[in-house]
Amino acid sequence: GFGGPGCDACENNSYAGGCNVTCDRDVSCSGHGRCRGWTGACVCDDGWEGADCSGVMEARCDDGFGGPGCDACENNSYAGGCNVTCDRDVSCSGHGRCRGWTGACVCDDGWEGADCSGVMEARCDDGFGGPGC
Repeated sequence: GFGGPGCDACENNSYAGGCNVTCDRDVSCSGHGRCRGWTGACVCDDGWEGADCSGVMEARCDDGFGGPGCDACENNSYAGGCNVTCDRDVSCSGHGRCRGWTGACVCDDGWEGADCSGVMEARCDDGFGGPGC
């Protein structure tokens, strides 16, 4: 940015025609963008959006990966921002696994429900019963 009668360079973090707009990458752009030279508006880094670059863009990552760069999620973390937790033994009652993208439970055969705690009605031969007949 340049401003004033002689179109001098603006001071650090000052922008627009009169050098009267302030922008700091770490504050104004949430550390996920840069300040546009003329206006001081944020230009977001890849994977970030919004006026202050604080919004994570929805990325379609492979199972087990998330975030703007589709990095590997930490153990038991799922979804686009790796911000959904799922533990097989707790979240899925020990009868399922956590789906990579969403963290939702995928139930083992014979189990149903959001947390895999429900026993499916099985059609077993006479004299047999339970999830595995």
